[in-house]
Amino acid sequence: MSDSQLPEAMIKRYIERRQTDLAALEKAFAQKEWETFCRVGHQLKGNAATFEFFDLETLGIELEKAGETKNEKEAERLLSAFGKWISARS
Repeated sequence: MSDSQLPEAMIKRYIERRQTDLAALEKAFAQKEWETFCRVGHQLKGNAATFEFFDLETLGIELEKAGETKNEKEAERLLSAFGKWISARS
């Protein structure tokens, strides 16, 4: 995992909550609800660094931008990347 000073249980709960985010993004993508991409991306951008997941922070920035620009192709790519990120840590 990481060399974080945060308790392992806290990091595990953080990753588990990202599964909820992924489900929300998948639903939003199907409905073309871009505000969800903006919101989840913004939240990830703000909290991922706390857990030293700097790659997820970058993904959050990209998700937010995809939502703002309503870029369907990029949103689909990012959903896949987010799913892989979660799988690699679960």
